[in-house]
This record gives sequence, C-alpha cells and structure tokens, in this order.
Amino acid sequence: MVRQATLQFDMGKLDEALELFRGARELYPLSCEGADTHALILRIRERTSELSRLTQDLIRKAPDRPEPWIVCSLDYSTEAKLNSKKAMECLNRVLCLYPGHTGALL
Repeated sequence: MVRQATLQFDMGKLDEALELFRGARELYPLSCEGADTHALILRIRERTSELSRLTQDLIRKAPDRPEPWIVCSLDYSTEAKLNSKKAMECLNRVLCLYPGHTGALL
C-alpha cells in the first residue's frame, strides 16, 4: 500500500496518495515506512493539525527511527509554526541517529 501511495505521489496524484498513506497507517500503525512522503503531502495540502498528530504519533512510537524526525522537521517548517531552528534540530537528530541519511541532508 505504501508503494502504491508513493507511486501516486510521484505521478502528482496527491489526494489519492494521501488516502493510501492513511490506509497504510491504519493497517500498520507501528510502521514508519513512507511517513516522510505522507508528511510532505500533508504539508503541501496545508493540513497542519493532521501533520502535527502524525508527528506526535511517530515520535512516540519510533523515536529511534529517522522518519519521525523528518516528519517533525516538516511540521516545524509549516507556515503555522515557522520555526526553522526547531526544524533544523529535528534534522540534526536524524543525522545523529543515521549519519549520512539522504532525507535529512536534502
């Protein structure tokens, strides 16, 4: 399901991708796979409260994985929060956990 969602995202079908990511989160609530892309769609669509909930849920369930901290960075970079210092702290956390992680370096 995450692969299908990612494909939909790559084809520019954000609403379809978002629904698939939501479905994957329901089926596999402990998985972080695709969470960064899921969060990017939420940010693009300006669904800030849903992005914040996703951030909190992922950090609570998988604080030692890079994806929650990338999602956190996206959350802090929304217009509603616009806290670039906190966003960079989240990315630094990713790099501490996984040095050279391409998602954090981009």
